[in-house]
Amino acid sequence: MTVPAQREIPGIVSIMPRAVGREAGWSMAAVEMAHQHSRDSVLQAWRGTLSSQARGYAIDRSAPGWDGYDAVPISRTAVATAARVIDMLPDNVEVPEIVPESSGGFSLDWSKGDGMIFSVTASFPYMVYAGVFGNEESPHGKVRVADEFPSTISSILTKYFKKV
Repeated sequence: MTVPAQREIPGIVSIMPRAVGREAGWSMAAVEMAHQHSRDSVLQAWRGTLSSQARGYAIDRSAPGWDGYDAVPISRTAVATAARVIDMLPDNVEVPEIVPESSGGFSLDWSKGDGMIFSVTASFPYMVYAGVFGNEESPHGKVRVADEFPSTISSILTKYFKKV
C-alpha cells in the first residue's frame, strides 16, 4: 500500500492531500483557509473572517431543510463564490454581514439607520443586488460575476457605506 505524500503548511499542520468523507474535506478546507488567512494583511483580515463565517455556515447548514423548512444545503460552490465576491469587495467600504440564504447561497448585507439597507447575493455566475436608501433611491439589478467587482455595485457601496 502506498501512502500519499504529506503536504506541509508552515506553522499549522501537515495534512494528507486526499480526505475521506465530507467532514474530512471540510477540515482540510478549513486548514487551507487558516493558512491563507495567516498570510493576509491585518488590515484585510475582515475578508478572511467573512470567508470563515461562510465555511462555518456551510458546515452547520449542510443538510436539506436546515432552516426548519425546505432550505437547500449550502454547497462548497456557494462558499467559493462568496469568498470570491468577498475578495473583490472594495477596500474603502464598511464590512458587510454575511447571511446564509435558504436558496443555498449567501448574501452580503450592509445597513445603517434611516432606512439604508443594501444586499448583494452571490449566486454564481451572477450577483443580484437590491437596496433601499430612505426616500432617495431603490437600486436593484443583476450582474455577471467577472474578474473585477461590478462598478455599479461598487458605486452604490462607496456612496452609502464608505469607511470613515
